[in-house]
Amino acid sequence: VPDRVSEGELLAPLRVVANLLESCAFRQVWAALAPLRSGLLDFVPGFDEALREYILSTMQITYQAIPEQHLCESLGVAPAEIQPMVAERGWSLEDGVIKVTLNADNQAKPKKADQRGLLRREQMSKILSSIGAYH
Repeated sequence: VPDRVSEGELLAPLRVVANLLESCAFRQVWAALAPLRSGLLDFVPGFDEALREYILSTMQITYQAIPEQHLCESLGVAPAEIQPMVAERGWSLEDGVIKVTLNADNQAKPKKADQRGLLRREQMSKILSSIGAYH
């Protein structure tokens, strides 16, 4: 989008929202959208649902557990509205913490040893014998 268009009255606030989403500042997104509600967003059906889906998918690949209050604020919903969203994804709510189903993205992965950087036995024996020669 050319700068002259993106700096326009309607698109500048959308750019702010896009930057907040890209930096995962989800709680600030809802306040940034407020000025757009009575104009631009009235003509975009399903916008909030799509935005919440994006946030939930980002949370799913990032976290194993999320405080319920944090997730509610990130999604811009009341605590009473969170249970169906959590259940739909197979997540559970335990003592105010949302337990995210483990997946390939939200688990720590052991680092594989770089086989190319390892010394072979012949190289190691030369090093050890040269060290022994100095003692």
